[in-house]
Amino acid sequence: MGKLKKRSRSAKSRVNPLATRAKQDKQDDTLTKNKIVPMIEKLKSAIPNDRSMALGSIAVMSDDPRMRKLLLKEKLVQIILERCLTDNNPEFVMESFGLLRNLVIDEGYDVAVYLWRQNIMITIEKSLEKCKTGFEHYVADPKKYGKVESTQLFDLTENLISLITGLAGSSEDIFDAIQIKIQQYKAFIKSILEFAISGTEQELRISNSLLNSILDLIYDFASQSQSFIQQLTTEWNVDFNTLNIFINTSTRINALSRVYIQGINLQLLESANISPSTIPQNIATIISTTISQVTSIDISAASAILLAEVDNTQPESLKDDAKRRANARSELQAVQLAVEIITAAIELTAFLTSSTNDNLYALYLNQVPEVLVALLTEEVYRGRALTAINNLCWLFVTVQYALAEWEKCAVVIWGKVLECLSATELDVDQKITAFGSLWAILEVLGDEISVDDGFVKQTLEEYEKTLTSKISDADEEQKVEYLSRLIGFLGCLAKGQGHVERNRVIGGAFMATLNKLPAVPSAVVIEILDVFYEIYGDAEFDYDESVFVQEGYLEKLQQVSPRVKTAVKLVDRNRQPELKSRGDEVFNNLGRFIQYKKSERR
Repeated sequence: MGKLKKRSRSAKSRVNPLATRAKQDKQDDTLTKNKIVPMIEKLKSAIPNDRSMALGSIAVMSDDPRMRKLLLKEKLVQIILERCLTDNNPEFVMESFGLLRNLVIDEGYDVAVYLWRQNIMITIEKSLEKCKTGFEHYVADPKKYGKVESTQLFDLTENLISLITGLAGSSEDIFDAIQIKIQQYKAFIKSILEFAISGTEQELRISNSLLNSILDLIYDFASQSQSFIQQLTTEWNVDFNTLNIFINTSTRINALSRVYIQGINLQLLESANISPSTIPQNIATIISTTISQVTSIDISAASAILLAEVDNTQPESLKDDAKRRANARSELQAVQLAVEIITAAIELTAFLTSSTNDNLYALYLNQVPEVLVALLTEEVYRGRALTAINNLCWLFVTVQYALAEWEKCAVVIWGKVLECLSATELDVDQKITAFGSLWAILEVLGDEISVDDGFVKQTLEEYEKTLTSKISDADEEQKVEYLSRLIGFLGCLAKGQGHVERNRVIGGAFMATLNKLPAVPSAVVIEILDVFYEIYGDAEFDYDESVFVQEGYLEKLQQVSPRVKTAVKLVDRNRQPELKSRGDEVFNNLGRFIQYKKSERR
């Protein structure tokens, strides 16, 4: 049943309040004519100042998803590759790499693959070699570098490392290729880290944003590759104890750095040579430290900075605004990362069922749900918060620990998730995690939760609408996953005693779905039958006689049995081995269930 949601590659995308801004009244062609094309033309200008102004303005404009799409239509990426990265102005080149980095992170696969096919790594590697030489000179005598020169060195290195991380997060193939290429720069990256924390009085010797780009690379690669985690403690040989102490005590370190190091600590736990019994306490420390770093962040204020209009006519104004926006984005990213770490920590805890820890579960019953529930009101974090809540709810299904305390917490979560479902427009992924959470709460609390008949009707309508919806093949997997959550949730409701008519309606909907075979996905059939056996597994249930017997479900199951067999056969064992195994088991159990129900009332 394990319905823990794992981190997806899309989790890499930046938190962006502009993504939720209401649609503007102007048509796209008007925007393109009046704003986009003139700015693109300035970017191609022979006048250096015009190019710099245009690049700064485009960087701000591209934060808006609508503007970004229009800019990309005007071949922005191609212009950056052909004109901007070959410019003679080092600062302009540095900012161009930064814009590419942002586009890769915000747009993901399409932009990343385009860059990859244009051999962007060759350009990146050439620039990294310049950074490597520059750092060798800087480390030898930092005083020879002025403020401007050192800032450009730090910023260029940061943008290149972040661009590499963004590319790697876009697809498995690119990640695998970059993981090999990055080996030649591990000594360089490690040397930057060592230099950064080698100052007196815990003073950071590089920019905080460069430090964050390195921590981001380590965290992101470790999140996707067990072999990379092993390399960190062997080939990379990074002293994470010293790094932890520095980050947690230095006054020049921002919240994002402190959250990143906790994420890395969590990744290293699985490969650490420590007793399994101590892992829960380590997780508790990671979670409590992570939460402490983000609770003081003013999300509304940071979002307002990113939403504010920018004066793109003055170079100094653009630079000052860029700093403010970078700091605001860093704060929002810290909150995003904190939720991601909590989600992963819960997932890891679910595999440690033999070892519970009072401190850890005190967090899961208090601070963790408080933070996650609060974030449900923030649209930019709602999806991630729902995923973490889903994992938390399924954790208590798995461990069956402190259930009296969990009941109080679960009732609050139940109400807040229902508010989300009724008051906001959720996307399908968010609905999947929302109903997954409700299903998990019902699994533990059962009849202790009061469910309104109107909501049951609404959920059944959602189930029918989703079942009959026409979608592309690419969305089929998502549709099936959503249907599975709805089936699980409705199945739990159907098992409740004292609600015979509710059982009749839900059971009837499931039976009607089976009767639609073969026009039903095999995974949905398997899910329904799995739930069906639980609902009608005992003649003593108050609805069994009036629903299962009187509605003739036994005969109906016998009639659909051949079609169920065909549906299970259609599952490809090579492509979906787990589903195939479940399908075989469910079909074999169908015959046994039919025989059992035949003999049950004799």
